[in-house]
Amino acid sequence: MKWFASIKDRIVDGGSPFGPGMEITSAGVRTLPHDKGAIAGYTIIKAESMEEAVKLAKTCPIITGMRVYEAMSM
Repeated sequence: MKWFASIKDRIVDGGSPFGPGMEITSAGVRTLPHDKGAIAGYTIIKAESMEEAVKLAKTCPIITGMRVYEAMSM
């Protein structure tokens, strides 16, 4: 929680944890395993660039793996 407190001015949406998921493709539907490779939740932060977001994400002490995406304007 200290890490989240340290970036509180950058948090747009504190997010939520995820439970088990499903993948839907043209080939069908499959249950996604809720294991170490699963996406466990999300947090939306404000950063000036992808590089800045990655740098900030790398400072998180509790994550063993993380994906960073840019939210595109519509």
